[in-house]
Amino acid sequence: LWDENFYHPRLGGPAFLQQMLERGKLNNGEQLDYAFGLVVGKYKGLPTVDHAGGDAGYRSDMTRFPEQHFSAAVLCNAANTNPPALVRQVADILLAKDLKAPEPTPATEIAKSSGAPLSAEQMAALAGIYWNREDDDFHKILVKDGKLQINVGGDEFHTLKPAGETSFHVADVPWGDQVEIRFLPASSEKPRQLEQSFGGEKPDIFESATAFTPSGTELSEYVGAYVSEEIDLVYRIVLLDGNLSLTRLKRKAEALRPAVRDVFTGDIGTVRFTRNSRQHISGLVLNAGRIRNFRFEKKVD
Repeated sequence: LWDENFYHPRLGGPAFLQQMLERGKLNNGEQLDYAFGLVVGKYKGLPTVDHAGGDAGYRSDMTRFPEQHFSAAVLCNAANTNPPALVRQVADILLAKDLKAPEPTPATEIAKSSGAPLSAEQMAALAGIYWNREDDDFHKILVKDGKLQINVGGDEFHTLKPAGETSFHVADVPWGDQVEIRFLPASSEKPRQLEQSFGGEKPDIFESATAFTPSGTELSEYVGAYVSEEIDLVYRIVLLDGNLSLTRLKRKAEALRPAVRDVFTGDIGTVRFTRNSRQHISGLVLNAGRIRNFRFEKKVD
C-alpha cells in the first residue's frame, strides 16, 4: 500500500509527490540527481527513483521504475553487501524486455578490440595511491599475484579485469560490471587520474598522490587529545604497537592508516590533521560519508 501510493497518490496528493521528485541545483547550474530524500536517475534507459540505507550490519535499497509500475527492495543483514546492485540484477531479469543496452562509451568501444591483460610493466605504472580531494577519499592500486587490484577502504582488495586499453571493471563481485575504473595519463597541468563511475553516472575523480610512510617520530606529532565545539566527546590519538589509532568513549581503538602527508584513513573515515603557522599539529578534520569537515582542536598539554 505504501509503495502503491507513489504510483497512484491518495495520501499527500499528486502535487506533493511531484515535489518530492524535484532535483536540487547547485549555484553553478549543475543539476543534482538528489531530490527530496529520493535519488532520481536512469538504469539502462529506464527512469528510476531510489534510495539506499544502512546501519551497523544492515544494508538496504528500494528502487522504483515508474514507467513500468515496478518496484524492488533488497534488505541485507551484512555490511559487505551492495543492495543497489542486487536490485538492478532483479530488474535485469524481470524487466529484460524493457531495458536497453547501455550506450557505448569510449571505454567500451576500446574493449571490443583491446581487452587483453596488461603487461607487468603496464600494471606497475598504474600502481599507487589516488586521492579524491573533494571527499578526502582514497583508492590504492597495487599488483598482487600478477593481477591489478584496487583497495577502496579497509583491508579488502578486489581484482580489476580489463574492459579496454585503460579501463577496468571489478572482478568476482555481483556489482563489478557496473563499476568502471578508467586511468587517465598525466599532463603538464595534472597528475595521473583515476575515474570511477557506477552505472554510467558522473565519475568521481581521484588524482595520483605521493604515499606517506611516516617514521615513529613523525607519528608522535599527531598524538594527543582533540576536542570539538559541536560535541562533548574527546577523541584521542594514540600510538599502539607503533601505529596510530583513534580512541573514544565506548569504542575500541580504531587503527589509522597513513595515506598522504597529514592524512590517515580508517573505519571511522578520513582524518586530516591541520597545522598552525609554526607547522605544529593544531587539530584534525574528520570526513566520513555525510559527515563533512567535522573540526577538532588539539588540546594543549
